[in-house]
Order: sequence, then C-alpha cells, then structure tokens
Amino acid sequence: MRQIVSTIRYQMDAYKRTSKPAMPGFALVVLVALLYAVIPVYAADSYAVSATILCFISAWAALTYADVEDPVSQQILTLKLGGIARYQMACTLFLWLLGLIGALYATLLPLLVNALNGFRMYKEAPAASAIPMALLLHACAALAGTQTGALLHPRLIQDRRLAMFLLVAIMMIGFLKLGIHQVHGAFRAVTWLFPPVSEISEVLSGEANFPLGQSFAMMGKLFAYGVAAAVLRIGLLSRKRFA
Repeated sequence: MRQIVSTIRYQMDAYKRTSKPAMPGFALVVLVALLYAVIPVYAADSYAVSATILCFISAWAALTYADVEDPVSQQILTLKLGGIARYQMACTLFLWLLGLIGALYATLLPLLVNALNGFRMYKEAPAASAIPMALLLHACAALAGTQTGALLHPRLIQDRRLAMFLLVAIMMIGFLKLGIHQVHGAFRAVTWLFPPVSEISEVLSGEANFPLGQSFAMMGKLFAYGVAAAVLRIGLLSRKRFA
C-alpha cells in the first residue's frame, strides 16, 4: 500500500510539472462558476449540471495525463510495484484523486456563493443530506469520467487526434443517450457501452433535493461504469505491456 501511495505522489508531482492540467482545471473552475452566475437555482438540479461538467472534464484530464506519461518511469514504477496491473491500479486511483479535487470544488463552491448572497441562492432550501449526496454524485461522475478518458491510452490508440475525437464522441453519446433511445429503442442494445451521463439529468433535472432511491441507483451506474472501464484498461494494458 505504501508503494502505491508513493507512486500516486510521484504521478501527481510529475503531472503538475507539465502544462497539461491547466486547461481542464481552468475550464472546470470557469464553467462551474458560471453555473451560479444566475440565481436562484434548485440545488439538486444545479449539482446535476456541475456533475455532468465534471464528468466531461475529468475524461479530458485523464486523456492529457496519458499523453505525458513517461515510458521509462512507467517501467521503473511497474518493477517497483511488482507488476503492470498494480501500476495501472495506482494510475486509476491517481486519476480518481484528480477528479475528487474537482468534486470538492464543484460541491463546495455553491455553499460559498450561497453565503455571499445572504443564503438566498436556492429557490427551495435543500435538505441537510444534499451536500453529502452532491459530493458522492460528483465522486462517481469523476470516476466514470477519468476511467473513460484513461481507456484511450496511447498504447491502445497511438493517434492522439483520433483518441480525442473518440473521447468527445463517447462522452456526447453518453450525454445524449435518452434522446437516442427516444429516436429508436433498439439503440439500447449498444448505448449501455457508453458512460451513463444522461442519467444524471434524468434523475435530478428540476429537483431541489435528491430523490434517494433514484439517486443511489444512478450513482451506482456511474461507479460501476468507472470500475468496469478501469478493469478493461488494466486488462488490455497488462496484455499489451510496453510494446
């Protein structure tokens, strides 16, 4: 466990030394701030929008991290951890940690904005459970996003322009799932392969509070998708190794 933690610290330091975190980080800060530029809002509804934004930007950040991974360092850390699967597990946790930083920002910013506006930001006062539910929602969205982006690893898709195009297409299909299903229900046979982003707004759109049963089911889908994408990436990269 100590080796995994030290690897995550190394990955964080290495990523911060590049310019890659700047654009996704800036985009997240600005877009979530703009979300609360016009008030009042419904709490759960606005959190649904910020979670969707976080999912997209987390995927982008994971893709940028994969682009700057040093192959030599990867091999050294793989040997140190005792296998590529353990190294990729550390990568999974590191990327989720990046997403969790964004999750904290997106969850706590409206609390600050609410206080600065004399606690008049919400059309309807949210329940006390709204904050932990919002944090859990954003954590699950971050996991789904980071693992979707990480799946398009350079060793799996060498053309990085193609990887970016695929990422945008995958995330947009995930976002538009419900509309696609309305066009033709047969598309459900393939849309389960895409991240369940549309379910966030389906459950929370127009809501002041989180409907617990539906919210936990939706967050469970996001979490399960993130885990499945991580397992798939680890399996593929364990077979491909450093070829």
